[in-house]
Amino acid sequence: MSVNPFDDTEARFLVLTNEHDQHSLWPATVTVPAGWSVALAESAREECVRYVERNWTDLRPREASPMSELASESSSSASLACRHRSEAEVAA
Repeated sequence: MSVNPFDDTEARFLVLTNEHDQHSLWPATVTVPAGWSVALAESAREECVRYVERNWTDLRPREASPMSELASESSSSASLACRHRSEAEVAA
C-alpha cells in the first residue's frame, strides 16, 4: 500500500504561499499548483513545519487581518480627506 505524499513523514517538502499570504506544507514531488509560490525550498518535513509555525501566525487571509483593516481604514480616511478638500476648493 502506498503512503499519501502529504502524510509521509520521511518525504521532502516545500512551503508554499498564495496571494492571501496563506501557507501550505507541500510534498516536493508534487507539482506546485497555480496561484502558489515556493516560500521555503525543499526541506525535511519538520523544518517546513517550523517555518510555517514561525511565519504564518495569523491564519486569516491577508485581507481579513487586523493590519489589513487598519490599512483599509487609513486609506479610506485619506481618500475621504482628499475628497473633502477637493469639494472645499471647488466651493471657494
